[in-house]
Amino acid sequence: MENKRKSFITGFAKFLETYLKKDIALIVLLCSIAVLSLAPIVTIYVFVGDSWRGIIPAFTDSLNFARIHTIGEGNLTDGNPFYMEHAGGPPLVLFGGAWLNAIPMWLGVPYNATLYINFLLWSLLFAVTLYWLLKEMRVYSWLAAFGVLFAYLESIEHVWRPANLQTVYPFVFIFYTALLRVFKNPNRTLPELTSARKN
Repeated sequence: MENKRKSFITGFAKFLETYLKKDIALIVLLCSIAVLSLAPIVTIYVFVGDSWRGIIPAFTDSLNFARIHTIGEGNLTDGNPFYMEHAGGPPLVLFGGAWLNAIPMWLGVPYNATLYINFLLWSLLFAVTLYWLLKEMRVYSWLAAFGVLFAYLESIEHVWRPANLQTVYPFVFIFYTALLRVFKNPNRTLPELTSARKN
C-alpha cells in the first residue's frame, strides 16, 4: 500500500512538472479562476460591509445551502433541512452533490469556510475539465483558456450553487471528453480485452 501511495505521488509530481510547465495557458487560467472565485466574498464586502453577520448570500436558492448544513451537522439522510423534527427523515431530493459538499464540515471546517472551499475547488475542476475537453477538440491553448474563462463568467451563478450544478459541471465535461474520444476512435479497445481475445 505504501509503495502504491509513493508511486501515485511520484506520478502526480511528474505530471505537474512536465505538463503544467509546458502549458502556461492552463496555469494562467487556474490563477484567474482562483481570483474570480473570490466574487462572493467581494460581493459581501461591497454590499454588506461591516454589518455582515456571518450569513453567506445564496444568490440563487437557499435549499442547497440548507441541505449541506443539515448533512454537515450529522443528519446523513439529508432529511427536510427546514424543520428540525424532520431532519432525520427521508430527503427532499436525492443528489450526491450535497454529501460531497458536506465533506469539509465533517472534517471540522466551519460552514461558511466549507461553502468557499467547495466553490474554489469546484470552480478549479470546472476550469480543468472544460479546458481538457477543448484541448481534446484541438483548440489552441490560449483560445481554450479564454473560452473556459468566458464559460466560467457566464456560469458563475450556477457554479456557486452548491450540491447542484457546482458538482455536475465537471462530470458533464468529463463525460463529453470521453464521448469525444470514443467518436475519434470507435474501434479502440482496452488492452486487457485485446489480450483476452488473443488467448
